[in-house]
Amino acid sequence: TEAPTTTTAVSSSTTVSPVAIIVLQFSLNEIFYPRLSDTESIEFKTKAMEVESELDKIYRVQYGNAFGQATVREFRNGSIQADVDLQFQNQSVTPSPESVQQTLQSQVNNGSIALNISASSITAKVDATPTTISTSMTTTTAPT
Repeated sequence: TEAPTTTTAVSSSTTVSPVAIIVLQFSLNEIFYPRLSDTESIEFKTKAMEVESELDKIYRVQYGNAFGQATVREFRNGSIQADVDLQFQNQSVTPSPESVQQTLQSQVNNGSIALNISASSITAKVDATPTTISTSMTTTTAPT
């Protein structure tokens, strides 16, 4: 008779944050148009590209290779309220939200940015949404 086959299953779950996100919010002193609410509209895409380009320049100078990119989440009514994700390479090189906020406020106050941002409207916070990766492995041992 043959010996029984043995099957072993191992699974694990690891929480990782390959990048860190700081959510930046501010008001642009510009007229809001309803099409800016539609992320598929040409108006949204054009304004998002303008905002992202300016923020990329500022934060790349300030934080070097630790900074990844700026991505506009949405524009809302109230002049133009912008919600932007600032991506950093990992949590160990991520600046504090206060530092991110002060960097943009300084650029606005110095007139060194091509966006008409209200300096007093700038806020920043950490987006604490970790990424979870699950793995599983099954081993079957045949009889000898």
